[in-house]
Amino acid sequence: MGVKTAEPNPDGTTAERVRYYLVNEPLYALYASPTGGTLVGIENPQGHPGGTESYQRGPQS
Repeated sequence: MGVKTAEPNPDGTTAERVRYYLVNEPLYALYASPTGGTLVGIENPQGHPGGTESYQRGPQS
């Protein structure tokens, strides 16, 4: 289908639309949410603070 090489474009060809809606959008949702970030090993996705544990680490000597 050519989705691997297609540029994501919501108004483009079928392969470009598939890449945009069915590949890139779910990946963005996965990496940008706290639950998805935990699943892929990202402690603190952008825009979501990590809580007090993230800010209470002592200085490294």
